[in-house]
Amino acid sequence: MITEFLVFVVVLVVSLILLQKKPKNFPPGPLGLPIVGHLPLLGQSPHKRLLEWKKKYGPIIGVQFGSFRTVVLTDAKVIREALNMPAFSARPNIKAFSERSGGVRKGIIFTDGHEWLEQRRFTLKNLRDFGFGRNTMEAKIQDEVIELMDRFAATAGKPLQMRNVFNSAVLNALWSIMLGERKKQDDPELAEAVRRLTASIDENNITASLAIFLPWLAEFAPKLSGYEKMIKENEPLVKFVQKNIDEHNKLHTAGEPRDYVDSYVDEVKRTTDPDSSFHEKNGHLTFAVLDLFAAGAETTSTTLTWLFAYLVTYPEIQEKFQKELDDVIGRERLPALSDRSKMRYTEALLNEVMRFCSLVPLSVFHWTSEDVEFHGYTIPKDTMIMPNLYGAHFDEEVWGDPENFRPDRFLDANGNPKKYDTVLVVSLILLQKKPKNFPPGPLGLPIVGHLPLLDKLSTELLSMFVKAVRKLQIFNAGFYLAVGLTEKSRMICAMSRDAQKK
Repeated sequence: MITEFLVFVVVLVVSLILLQKKPKNFPPGPLGLPIVGHLPLLGQSPHKRLLEWKKKYGPIIGVQFGSFRTVVLTDAKVIREALNMPAFSARPNIKAFSERSGGVRKGIIFTDGHEWLEQRRFTLKNLRDFGFGRNTMEAKIQDEVIELMDRFAATAGKPLQMRNVFNSAVLNALWSIMLGERKKQDDPELAEAVRRLTASIDENNITASLAIFLPWLAEFAPKLSGYEKMIKENEPLVKFVQKNIDEHNKLHTAGEPRDYVDSYVDEVKRTTDPDSSFHEKNGHLTFAVLDLFAAGAETTSTTLTWLFAYLVTYPEIQEKFQKELDDVIGRERLPALSDRSKMRYTEALLNEVMRFCSLVPLSVFHWTSEDVEFHGYTIPKDTMIMPNLYGAHFDEEVWGDPENFRPDRFLDANGNPKKYDTVLVVSLILLQKKPKNFPPGPLGLPIVGHLPLLDKLSTELLSMFVKAVRKLQIFNAGFYLAVGLTEKSRMICAMSRDAQKK
């Protein structure tokens, strides 16, 4: 007992010394606690607490999150500048994230350097080849919209849980690109994929953050830290994706790709360089597909869920939105990308939804690969970089009234789109930058861009009369790391306006 007490005291003293001793010229920040650093000071809404700290310490804040020395960026300008610098482009090697792939980082989201560049380049090219940004993808999404409309109509005004409905539709569109197969949205296998994807994401909560920021706790107390449950929910999802890839490959013909997975398999067979991420020994395919599902389906469906929540909460905005749909498109056809330039209020509404919900408030973590001089501070190598996108989206100096949901802020006095360089959507995480002097356009979502957002807003679907069946509750996400704020409590009733008139 005495020995254990002495060990505790030594650890406590050493932790205090290390916390007090910041690297030379490190950004300022509040005083942390032993061992856990600043984690307990963040409360249930870390993104909001970090925005409060900005008022005292500025937009670049130095903290200690458990075992990780961290710099938080809470300003749009510094976030953009940092994420465009190669020194900030690495990813932290966090046990809780790499364990899903046998302790080695694989896929797209958690890799960096040459592996990430290879995977990203291949993925963007092949997504384009198999429909993204083309009429073929527009047709696929319209198929999902039609079935989605039928599902809404079948509810006959009964309460409907929005998140899973959108997840099924978006995941199905991605599934057809990844694996060349379209399922019915109520297909049991698709429902299982949605369930597992949602469960794996929901386990990244405040408890799991202990496993992420205190890896030694995950090692010695996997159950207490939330690590055990986090891994338990991830394993079935990995096996599910692998099972479908294996079945898909039984019909694969070399050199005749039907979809993304076929192209990936061909690339693996062509690759002889053992250092390439496409070499057969590296096994990235399952996790690349998993990342695309997670980043594409969950972000898009959750954004649409928030959209409906706001339309229910602000009926006057819903009416303006419906009017533009009626004026521009009418009620006899689905929207198309060619309608985009005429749907200015719709663009403004989508921009405000993405600003207001700040879907991934603390972004995906970055890591410094070398010492960096940044805005007068010295940020050492192996420092975690945490962009606070919520802070950029709720900066009073930029937005004036950030707490108000007001789509008109994205329109000028003449109703034309107003550009804000300070809106940072999740696409920035993957550095999907526009080419220099590229024409302006609305904000897109990661990987899937603008297409799902526009086509999902079909005339019939969103001209429905929607109403809340219980009070709007904004879900408090705590540390929803690299996932985001999810509107989980909302259920709505949907009936067409024609039905309301009868």
